[in-house]
This record gives sequence, C-alpha cells and structure tokens, in this order.
Amino acid sequence: MPSKIVSQRKINEEKIILLVAFLMLSGFSTGVFSREIEWKENASVVRTIEDPKVMIERTEAFNKSLKRKGYSGAIKDCSDIYDFPVGIARGNHSFGSICTYQHDQSIKKVFVCNDLMVGHFAMLNEFTGTDRWKAKAIYENCYGG
Repeated sequence: MPSKIVSQRKINEEKIILLVAFLMLSGFSTGVFSREIEWKENASVVRTIEDPKVMIERTEAFNKSLKRKGYSGAIKDCSDIYDFPVGIARGNHSFGSICTYQHDQSIKKVFVCNDLMVGHFAMLNEFTGTDRWKAKAIYENCYGG
C-alpha cells in the first residue's frame, strides 16, 4: 500500500512540473502575450505592452510629455499601450494609447502618443479604436528620432 501512495505522489509531482514548464514556455505566467501589427511602411512590428509595471511607466511618460508641451491636466487609465520601434536601436521607440484625460472638471477619452528620442507628443480628441488606426496615428504624429 505505501508504494502505491508514493507512486501516485510521484505522478502528481510530474504533472505539476509539466504544467509549470508549459506555462513558463508559453509566456502565460510572465505576462508577455501581446498583439502584434506588422507595419509595412518601415518593416516594423508594433506590439501592445502587457506588463502592468511598464504600462504605469508609459502612462507616467505620457504625463511628462503632456507637461513639457504646456498642457495642464493628467493622463490616466491608458489601455492597450502600443510600442512602435523606430529602426533597430534599442532605445528609440514611439508609444501610443487611448487614455482618460482629466482637465479641471472635465474627463474625456483621448489618443496620446510620444517618443523616447526627440520629444514628439500628440493628443488627439478624435480617434478610432482599431489597432491599425492606432499604429498609423503613432506613425504620423510621434514616430521617429
């Protein structure tokens, strides 16, 4: 009887190890899944940022750009932040997202984008929620260095 219990325990441990390995290899446990958009105009791949910590950092960067360009108010609650690489340099990226913009007592949804190198920034009141539109808005308003 004890050998049957030990055998069952070993089988359960192996199942757990296989499940953990699968989750780690698939990216599930690390939160690395993202949507990708191929941007043929410059052969880039635009990806959504899924890491909550990076999303907070990007929202803070949008607010810094907002202040630098002389806007008052604050950008909050950004969803589906897009990372648009510019060339192959690791530090040269443009970003964009639909976010909540709060100014005085008004709150509205806007599309914002900025870049890391030059300081481009745009806030658009009219937007479309498609991935393709967002990538195009980043490319036309905030792309490059």
